[in-house]
Amino acid sequence: MKVDKTGGVDLSRLYGRLVADRKAGERPRTGELRAADSVELSTQARELQLYYKKLAELPAFREDVVERLKAEIRDGVYQPDPRRIAAGMLLERKVGMMPDER
Repeated sequence: MKVDKTGGVDLSRLYGRLVADRKAGERPRTGELRAADSVELSTQARELQLYYKKLAELPAFREDVVERLKAEIRDGVYQPDPRRIAAGMLLERKVGMMPDER
């Protein structure tokens, strides 16, 4: 993370004071610093938080699909499509690559 602007605060002097206070056995004066701290999330970050929340509410797997596949395997009628499996493997590999590896 890069901090571009410090609002005129000499961060090295502030850090040095906090370290000196700790060495002297005093509690760090974090209350003074926190009063000025603030965080504002972008619209995109708020949207991502919403998506993560909705994703966490989804089941880990689709029980109906698992039960159907179990029944097909048990009954001996399950016939996987090798082309679809290969395409999925290639897509998974491509998605996992870094942009310059594609």
